[in-house]
Amino acid sequence: MRYDCKLGIGLVPRKSDQDRIYQLVEVIEENTGLGFKTEPGVSTPHTTIFQGRFEGEAGINQIVESLDITGLDIPYSATGISIWAQKILFLDIPRTEKIAGLHYETFAKAFSLCAGKPADTQKLEGITAAEQRSFSRTGSPFVGDSYQPHFTLGHLVELPADPTRVERELTQLISSYLTEPLRFESVVNYEVGAFGACKRIVYERSLRSD
Repeated sequence: MRYDCKLGIGLVPRKSDQDRIYQLVEVIEENTGLGFKTEPGVSTPHTTIFQGRFEGEAGINQIVESLDITGLDIPYSATGISIWAQKILFLDIPRTEKIAGLHYETFAKAFSLCAGKPADTQKLEGITAAEQRSFSRTGSPFVGDSYQPHFTLGHLVELPADPTRVERELTQLISSYLTEPLRFESVVNYEVGAFGACKRIVYERSLRSD
C-alpha cells in the first residue's frame, strides 16, 4: 500500500475569525520575528483533530461526514499563547468535552487507515517523552489524553532566552486582536503542507444544522 496523501481532519473558524488570527500573526511577527507563519495562501487557520499519511482522500471524506458534530458550534475564548517544541507558537483554546470527544472519535475511525507516520516531517526539539512516544506510535504527538486543541500561529526565528516571559507578553495581545470569542463553522479534510499547514481544504462539512 502507498500512503502518499498527507491529510488532516480539523476544525475551521469563521472567515472573520480567520482574518483576526492573520492580523494577530502579523503583529507577532513585527514584535518577535517569525519564520513559517499562518498567512493567507499558506495555511488556513485551523485546529487539528488528527492528521497522518493515508492512501487516498475518499476514505477521510467519509469519516468527516460520519463524525458527531453536535454541540461544536459554540464560542471559544483563547486561553493564551504558548511556545511548544522550543519555537512553535500555539494559540490555545479550551479542551472541551465536545472537542475531546471529536478527537477520540476521529482517531478511532482514522488511525487504522493511516501509515502511523507523521504528515508533517519537521524535526521537533524539546518535546516531552510522552509526546515523542505518541509521535513514534501514531505519527502525532497529541493523541488521547495528551490532546490539546490549538491554532498554530508560526515559528519563532530565534529561541527565546525566557520563554515564559515571551508567552506572557504575547498572550497580552489576545485582548486587543481577539476581542470576541472564536467560533468554528466547519469540520474539514485538508491537505497538510509544510509545518502542518492547512494547505488546501479537500472536503468541508458545515457545523450548522440549517
